[in-house]
Amino acid sequence: MSQAATCSNACLHCRRCGVVIYTERGQLIGRRSKGDSARVSFVNFVSREINCKIVYYGPGLSGKTTNLRWIFEHSIAKTGEKMISLSTESDRTLFFDFLPVELGTVRGFKVRLHLYTVPGQVLYEPSRRLLLRGVDGVVLVADSQRERMKANADALENLQDNLRDHGYDFLTIPYLLQLNKRDLPTALPVESMKGLLDRKGEPVIEAIASKGVGVYETVMEIGRLVLAQLKQQ
Repeated sequence: MSQAATCSNACLHCRRCGVVIYTERGQLIGRRSKGDSARVSFVNFVSREINCKIVYYGPGLSGKTTNLRWIFEHSIAKTGEKMISLSTESDRTLFFDFLPVELGTVRGFKVRLHLYTVPGQVLYEPSRRLLLRGVDGVVLVADSQRERMKANADALENLQDNLRDHGYDFLTIPYLLQLNKRDLPTALPVESMKGLLDRKGEPVIEAIASKGVGVYETVMEIGRLVLAQLKQQ
């Protein structure tokens, strides 16, 4: 279900040149270069769409890829489009874009969401940091298992550090917390997890991503948060 893309100086997501290029059905629609710290969504005047980058962040095996695959399989997979996998020697970035009509419009422009995730293990830190460049909204996917609380907290701290490095303010960027794996026997109570991970009164959504529970609600809510901020600009 994935389409490989090679890394070059005009790649979709390149560490060497620090460039992210957004494409839709093979056509170039926008580009952010190394050093861009302002969060500016790309506007496609031809299709009258605002393209927003959403990153799913979190510790390893928390369910980030499971979220994206469920959304993909229940949205654009039926159209024949492919989820794109950008692989290097050490990691893999997954992304695809879709247009949830339920989000509405901004000044007559539809909002297209570009969803990204990378592996959460520590050794992939350079990819995680790079992927946040040009981000419009972030979902932290937390693992509800008691033994994964430190990993969740470390991922949240790492997210805040990386956003700060790119010049973003964690307190103002569209952000929500997904509590995944709620069906497991060692899952902590929601209130306990919120006490450990809630940083700014952000929306919190319970999920069982492997069954699709809370997955679409998550992407729609982060989309609404991004949309609300766009309307204020």
